[in-house]
Amino acid sequence: MLHVGGGPAGFFELDLSAKPEAVGIALLGLMPRYHGRGLGRFLASEAIFAAFEHRPKWVNIQTNTLDHPRALQLYQKLGFHPVGARTELVEPWD
Repeated sequence: MLHVGGGPAGFFELDLSAKPEAVGIALLGLMPRYHGRGLGRFLASEAIFAAFEHRPKWVNIQTNTLDHPRALQLYQKLGFHPVGARTELVEPWD
């Protein structure tokens, strides 16, 4: 959990189910009011460091069109490489 000024600003969650081969960054989120402050890069870096503490062969993260428009760009700057793409239809919640 990332806190700014005593309140929540973002979070990440690791997926260790494939351990020891891989660790997934299952969730990574930053509240919109904190966008543009460099906190996304900080939070993603912390998630990556936390993932590598489990000594996996690789770390993966997925993004989609519901994420921030620059999420993929950030992940690539942090060393991730796209390995695939797929199209899925997501039904809106009622």
